[in-house]
Amino acid sequence: EISCSLVGSEMCIRDRISDTSAPTVYLSSYDDIECTAGKRVQLPYAVAQDNLTQNPTLRILVYGPTSDPISVSGGEFVPPTKGKYIVRYCAIDEEGNTTVKEVRLTAK
Repeated sequence: EISCSLVGSEMCIRDRISDTSAPTVYLSSYDDIECTAGKRVQLPYAVAQDNLTQNPTLRILVYGPTSDPISVSGGEFVPPTKGKYIVRYCAIDEEGNTTVKEVRLTAK
């Protein structure tokens, strides 16, 4: 989007770049995870990059068999019960473009 305005005798042109590209999420591992219920497990490390947003927001949520999504910080998670979980990495840039990567986790 380009906007023009006249300031005195000079024309001012502003170019606003439209961002339609979603961020990229890189994980240290895309392998499924097996762990023990009730014990701490280290989740794959994640990095988000975007073509225009310098530091896109990166959230890690774990969806379990019987619970609402659990927010993760510090890269560790303790599955409360046995079952299958989805670890969802979500990156969002300033324009709201979103990328999601998932890893499966099974707690025994």
